[in-house]
Amino acid sequence: MIRPKLSYIIPVYNVESYLPQCLDSIFSQAVPANQYEVICIDDTSTDASSKVILDYKKKYSNLIYIQNAVNLKAGGTRNVGLSVARGEYVWFVDSDDLIAAGAINAILAVLQKNPV
Repeated sequence: MIRPKLSYIIPVYNVESYLPQCLDSIFSQAVPANQYEVICIDDTSTDASSKVILDYKKKYSNLIYIQNAVNLKAGGTRNVGLSVARGEYVWFVDSDDLIAAGAINAILAVLQKNPV
């Protein structure tokens, strides 16, 4: 299995109305799916956030779904994501964030020229 260049870690808590736009902004990037993974961690949401994630998981093989057994808040949930991330680089994304078109390609190009 090829190691992805980038791991997106998205803590999720009761954001069903924002999450589709966030995920669409990531998955619509013109980057091969093997270059990145998206890790969504549901922190015990009481809305339909889990359903949103599971619907996207059916479409995107590079989406990883984790459901916390107890509420860990944002910091603890990010740490859960870090524990499974395989990417060379990590990008923490809040579930109400949008990633600009072309952002992944631009970031990967800079990292290739200037490895950190």
